[in-house]
Amino acid sequence: MVVSAISTGGQEKAYHTEGGNRYTIRQLLAPFDQTVSLCRMHYLPPFVTHGTHLLEADKIEEAARHYAMIIQLLRHEKRLLEKVEKLEYLNQLKF
Repeated sequence: MVVSAISTGGQEKAYHTEGGNRYTIRQLLAPFDQTVSLCRMHYLPPFVTHGTHLLEADKIEEAARHYAMIIQLLRHEKRLLEKVEKLEYLNQLKF
């Protein structure tokens, strides 16, 4: 299993085909996805925190706690993989 944790300066709306960056985060990660596939590993959706330069420290800490909880759950709850694979971002997983 491979997971990317990414922070962006841009807001989420900038990462769409019609957005300012012209590509989704998943499209930008396509070369990594292919490399993981060639290595016969499994690439999970990325954990993405958008607009980090505008976030207060407590929001960044909240995102870090959320990421840590998701990683712990994935380590111990293998049945979550099917649910996670359908998400655009790993942090869309709710507890």
